[in-house]
Amino acid sequence: MKLVLDNKVILVTGAGRGLGREISRLAARSGAKVIGGSRTRSDLESLEAELAADTAAVEAGGIFVGVPLDVTDLASIDSFVGSARQRFGRVDGLVNNTGAGVSVSSLELTTDEFRQTFDFNAQAMFFCSQRAARVMVEQGEGGAIVNISSNFAVAGVGIRSAYCAAKAAVDSLTKSFAVEWAPLGIRVNAVAPGTMNTPGYQRARTSAPRMVEDLIALTPSGRIAEPEEVAALTVFLLSNQCGAMTGQVMAVDGGQSIPLAALSKG
Repeated sequence: MKLVLDNKVILVTGAGRGLGREISRLAARSGAKVIGGSRTRSDLESLEAELAADTAAVEAGGIFVGVPLDVTDLASIDSFVGSARQRFGRVDGLVNNTGAGVSVSSLELTTDEFRQTFDFNAQAMFFCSQRAARVMVEQGEGGAIVNISSNFAVAGVGIRSAYCAAKAAVDSLTKSFAVEWAPLGIRVNAVAPGTMNTPGYQRARTSAPRMVEDLIALTPSGRIAEPEEVAALTVFLLSNQCGAMTGQVMAVDGGQSIPLAALSKG
C-alpha cells in the first residue's frame, strides 16, 4: 500500500537524526510539506539538501523545511508551530519524536535528572500537542498526532525508571487526548519502538553492551527494528488511510513487550 500525505503540512520534532530523520524523509516522499525541528541546525540543513535533491520527494511534491526547536521551551514551540502556518498556512499533523533519559540507579537519580527526563519526554509532548491542536481546531478540519513512545513504558527497567515513567505518561496522555479531541476531528495515536538501529543504539552498544545484548536475547524476532519500519507506521497513522484509528499505542519491537516472552527462550 502506498502511503499518501499529499499536501499535508506535518510537524516533526527531533527531525535531524535517527527515527525523526527517517519519518521526515518518508513523509516528504509521501507528498507532505514537512516542518522539522531540532536543536542542531547542521542536521536540519543536511536533510533539507538531501530531500531537495531526492527524486521521490520532488515527484511527490514533498518539501522539508528545518526550524530550530527546543521542545523544553514554550516560546520555541510556539515559534515552531507558527513557522508552519507562516510558510504553508496550516497544520495537519504532528509527530512528537523527542525523548531521552539517563541510565542511573533509582537510588542515585537526582531531582534535576528526574525533572529533565519528564520535561524532555512528557511535558514536551503535552505542549507541542496542545499548540498544534489549537491550530487544528481553529482550522476546523481536524488533524492527526503521533507520539513516539517506547516499549519501556510497559516495562520495569530499574536504571531507566524515570524514562519508563515518562514514556508511560506519554501513553496515558495519548489516550486522554484521543478521547478529549475526537469530537474536534483530531486523532491521537502512539508508536512504541523497542530496540532500534539508530545512532542512540550504536552508542548504547558501547556504553551499555550488556543491556543491549540482553534486550536482543529476549526479542522473539531475534533482531532489532530498523527506523524505516517504525517510520512507515508513523506516516500511515498521519494519513487519512486510517481515519477511524485513535487512542492506540502500537509496539514495533519484534515482540519484546509481549508478557512472558522470555520463558520460551529457555
